[in-house]
Parts: sequence; structure tokens; C-alpha cells
Amino acid sequence: MPKNPSLSDAVHSAAQPEPTPRAPGATKSLILRLPAELHRDLRQLALDTDTSLQALGVEGLERLLAERRS
Repeated sequence: MPKNPSLSDAVHSAAQPEPTPRAPGATKSLILRLPAELHRDLRQLALDTDTSLQALGVEGLERLLAERRS
């Protein structure tokens, strides 16, 4: 009698999709753990300047890199 495949066997034997190549200029994710006070201050700055936390983060990291590369 044939053995019934387990869920684990089925998952591991499933064909894995090929990774999608990233187009030039594609974005990647970065997760940061911030102290609550810093997060609150950034969120307030985003509200005050009508921008997003994403935009503030990119701006801040670009400034940091420009400063460190000089």
C-alpha cells in the first residue's frame, strides 16, 4: 500500500518559483528597531512636514552616507 505523503513532504517537494530579477532602481526593505521616543519624534516630524516616515528615513540615510563619504 502506498504511503500517504505528509504535509511536510508535499511542501518540500513542491516546485520552488524562480526569484524575480529586480529591475534597476527597485527598492529593498530595511527594518530598524528604534527607541519609542525616537519613533514618536520621527512620526511627529512626518506629520508636521506632511511627509512619510519612509521619506524621512531615506533622507536621513542619504545625508548620513554623504557625510560619512566626505
